[in-house]
Amino acid sequence: MAKVKVLYFASARDAADQKEYETIALEDGTRATLQAVIDKIKASHKGIASVLETSAISYNQEYCDSEQLHEIEVKDNDEIAIIPPVSGG
Repeated sequence: MAKVKVLYFASARDAADQKEYETIALEDGTRATLQAVIDKIKASHKGIASVLETSAISYNQEYCDSEQLHEIEVKDNDEIAIIPPVSGG
């Protein structure tokens, strides 16, 4: 079972019930990929799916492309961050 830390920023934090971070555990028998973690986040926080569509995902402090989500295998104590776009001027 892989346990990873998920950090939520800005609107992702709002959609995750104001949590700054949480630990997500993937059950034994589940292929421990970054996509499996994202799927579990979506199942746990109903309003977050639309935020994830426009957010950047980082894995151990490196940004990932959406094509990589099925390829990246997560391990215990890895860190994933959900970073929505920011506005500014």
